[in-house]
Amino acid sequence: MGITETTEKPAGLEDKPTKPTLHSVQLGVWEIVFSLKSKSKSTFFKFVPSAATTVLETLSLRWLVVRMLKDMYSLAPLQLIMYVLFELCQSLQGGAVMYLNSQILNEITNKMSGRTTDTSRIAWSCLMRISLPFVSSWFRKHSLHDAALIKNRVSLHFMEKSIHTVLRLDLTTAEDSEVKTKMADSYFDDSDEIWTAFEGIFRVLFGVLRSFSQITLAFALIRQHASAPTFFALSLIQPLATLAGQDDLWGKTYAVFCINKAYERLAALHRFAFADNYRMDRLSDGVAEFIEKEFKKSRAELGDTPIDLIHYQWMRRRTLVVEALRSLTSDFTMLYFAFRVIFSSEEITFGSLVILQEAAVNMQRTIFMLSFESKNLASRIEDAKNVYARFDIKNLMKDGDVSYPINDASEKTGMKLEFRNVYFKYPGTTKTVLEDISFKIEPGQMVVIVGVNGSGKSSTIKLFNRLYDPTDGEILVDGLPLTSYKLKDIRRAMAILRQDHTSYPLSLRLNVALGSPDNEYPSDEELSNALRAGGADAFVEKLPKKLDTVLNPVKLCSLRFRGETEEELKKMVDEKEKTTDVSGGETQRLAAARTFMRLGGGGIRFLAADEPTSALDPEGEYELFSRLKEQRGGKTVVFITHRFGHLTKYADTILVLKDGRLVESGNHSKSICL
Repeated sequence: MGITETTEKPAGLEDKPTKPTLHSVQLGVWEIVFSLKSKSKSTFFKFVPSAATTVLETLSLRWLVVRMLKDMYSLAPLQLIMYVLFELCQSLQGGAVMYLNSQILNEITNKMSGRTTDTSRIAWSCLMRISLPFVSSWFRKHSLHDAALIKNRVSLHFMEKSIHTVLRLDLTTAEDSEVKTKMADSYFDDSDEIWTAFEGIFRVLFGVLRSFSQITLAFALIRQHASAPTFFALSLIQPLATLAGQDDLWGKTYAVFCINKAYERLAALHRFAFADNYRMDRLSDGVAEFIEKEFKKSRAELGDTPIDLIHYQWMRRRTLVVEALRSLTSDFTMLYFAFRVIFSSEEITFGSLVILQEAAVNMQRTIFMLSFESKNLASRIEDAKNVYARFDIKNLMKDGDVSYPINDASEKTGMKLEFRNVYFKYPGTTKTVLEDISFKIEPGQMVVIVGVNGSGKSSTIKLFNRLYDPTDGEILVDGLPLTSYKLKDIRRAMAILRQDHTSYPLSLRLNVALGSPDNEYPSDEELSNALRAGGADAFVEKLPKKLDTVLNPVKLCSLRFRGETEEELKKMVDEKEKTTDVSGGETQRLAAARTFMRLGGGGIRFLAADEPTSALDPEGEYELFSRLKEQRGGKTVVFITHRFGHLTKYADTILVLKDGRLVESGNHSKSICL
């Protein structure tokens, strides 16, 4: 386990010595590389400033705590109040137990010493001591019930707000790295950041209150003993020594790499053997024996090199002497009293000793709890800040303020579009994908854009409805800049059938109905017409559940078993999460049906189809385009294709793109060629 330091030097200064900035440790098949800036002290010296920093940060972010409390109170006011009261009562239970124990032990000591005992006090204390667990269980049960209800409401509330935010992000904003960081934790089954932060803060507060009440009570009960302060001081040695002796990975900045080629091969072969997407190739190529032979060879090469997680290997680096000394610190209090019995005449009762020991244990638990919580609370608070920060995200793409259409013309009047010297680069890239593009499309015209892959056809489509804005130049719609219109209006007036045809994780009924989102409850007849127009009716009819089929259901089931698998349970899970395989052509037909549903919803003045027939046979392609032409009415229509064919024969205008530039334009009679 050697340590290797690596030196990083700025460009141009290779001949000047610099201090090492990285150091590495090899553990089994892993190499862990640290930043020397994070080469931290022991856990104790990290814990003290970290805990203090966490508390100070929490105080400085009281606006966040107040905001969380307001939100939770608005969602579950009674439950929140009761939860706090129940937790408060439970935090005081330890002090009550300690007090009752002291009463019982004092009377026992009096009895053993031959002094008079108060039997009524013993009976009352015992009765209360027996009652406390039941009372505490009642508090705990209702606290958990209220906590679960608050968590559910809070999680779903913020999930709904997050959905509202993410659905309104434009592509440029959504692809921004800072926005991605804020939206990164928006998982359906793990969306409780606000509750987790609130719970963590109150756990620390109630934990401190619990120990403070117990320690205060202990001092009040045994204040007559001169040895009490020394006893408590010795009690602190064990947790502090444990923290001081720890050298864990928490608080360090590091990266872990696999440096063992044999283990890398084992991982790759394991994935090759188990991954479903390789199954057909494995069977077709007959590589089973080869995989097994290579796995055995790599295993032999690996030998007994440790492969367990880096954290476990790191903990095993601790020395025997340090571990023994740290364990010994837990016996300091008992050794102290043993020496007092030998060398001091001061009398200490058994009851006092028990109370001291109980208070000391609680102090130790508090220190360990604060150490653990301080590691997590800062990240929980940061997660909660990110949740609220999501709702303050502003789209980089500015919305217009002009309603579309300006007049009350129906969809029979097509949209007029004009590109003026348009240049375009995708955000975060340097390559120009469209360069100095200029053309006009008159209302009701049918235009075909032709070009090979990579010529800029699909990028042009993305500018039509402002998925992106041009880097330079201008796009006009009906004589006004496209950017002046309200995004919602301009997109509602367009129907775009994209090259990337996907099915949504919803029922086929909703997949098609989403083509016309303003029509909340389309009739079965409307859905059937859309399916028939898209050519998807035949394959949908063959499905057992027809329109209620979910092609790729969200997986929310789980199966846990011990010993043999319960076959009936396994069948139930498989049936619930079964995917329905459809071909690429069938997926395209489904996307086409969604587009026809949109066309039938009214208000559409522009239709664009971006090579939507790549997975269809020539007959299917011809039928789809024929139906699109039939339903165009007076709409402006743009078809994207990579080759000349029957579409170009009917085009009013043909635009030919090559390497992002418009190289030719005209109509079919001019025999335009690439």
